[in-house]
Amino acid sequence: MIWHKDYKLFDYDHFYRLDFIQGNEDDIWLYGNLGVLVTGQYDFVLVKINCAGDTLKSGQYTPWNPIPSCGIFNPDSSRLWFFGESFDYNGLGQRAEFDTSFNLQRIDWISTTVYGNINARWFTDSSLLFIGKYHVNSTPQDDDIGISIMDTALNTPNIHFFGATDTCDNPGAERCIDFREKSRVFYVGIHNVIFEFFPESPSWIMFGLLDHDLSPIYEKYYGGDAYYIPSSILGTHDNGSIIAATRYDYKTQNSEHDVIFLKFNEDGVITSNKNLFEPRFSDFLLYPNPGKNNIRIKTTQHHFSFSLYSFTGQLLFKEGIANENVTLSTMAIQPGIYIYLIIDESSNIYRGKWIKEQF
Repeated sequence: MIWHKDYKLFDYDHFYRLDFIQGNEDDIWLYGNLGVLVTGQYDFVLVKINCAGDTLKSGQYTPWNPIPSCGIFNPDSSRLWFFGESFDYNGLGQRAEFDTSFNLQRIDWISTTVYGNINARWFTDSSLLFIGKYHVNSTPQDDDIGISIMDTALNTPNIHFFGATDTCDNPGAERCIDFREKSRVFYVGIHNVIFEFFPESPSWIMFGLLDHDLSPIYEKYYGGDAYYIPSSILGTHDNGSIIAATRYDYKTQNSEHDVIFLKFNEDGVITSNKNLFEPRFSDFLLYPNPGKNNIRIKTTQHHFSFSLYSFTGQLLFKEGIANENVTLSTMAIQPGIYIYLIIDESSNIYRGKWIKEQF
């Protein structure tokens, strides 16, 4: 520890979220939600500190619970742009613009209906790489990750959607998109979002790599044995990436979350994981599991075979598939525990357990 400082900001006693923007002169611009426990009110707070941790400036903005998801400087660094929700009492995606003295200048709506978690990064001198949660269907609720190239007027043409049918799939909780070069754009999200703090269902970390046109190079899935919430992704010098996430095993943990870190190489293969658990990683997402009348499979591979076996080894059916999203009927199968086998186009083998529930 080189130095440590505590800060008291106005009359707030806790924070909901904090993040920062690195300035051009070794200064740091902190932003986030701070609040008072008694009232449950959260306000948007800005703080500028120098590299020694000294407070240079602070300010607050107090509508009803604004949610800043990400902040960047505008093209000439004369303004601070914050993407999020509720800067003007509305729950949809917005950009709030502040000057460097922390005065609010304007609020602009994003041209398509998008919610948090919203991330934006400069992709070119005049365009932003943009990611957020988009609401697809209401019954059942189906949210997908949307990634696009956005202009400075907040127009988002050609949104590329990532997610599975009939499930809620959201971007990671914090910095969920990153790139070191424009031909390798990494993103991270969560498949099968459960809107509870301690869910009793599994989830998967969705992790993908896109080219400069946002076309997928690969998409992979980690988890299914507990509830995972990916937080951030960082592109690394070796063309790979690192993901930070939390893990909650509702079968064994008593309302406690663990922190995990996953390191991938340039091909998206996991090279190390900083946790206590064996990695469960696949190019194929098979859901729902447990399920009833069907099995859905999502992948970026174009050809693979799928086989389902009883627990005693009896082959129930085998099918060659040339589709990146497929639904297989399991109406004729009795409730119980089954083993699936997937062989991809490179002859890699993926095995797992699938459970059919009682009706």
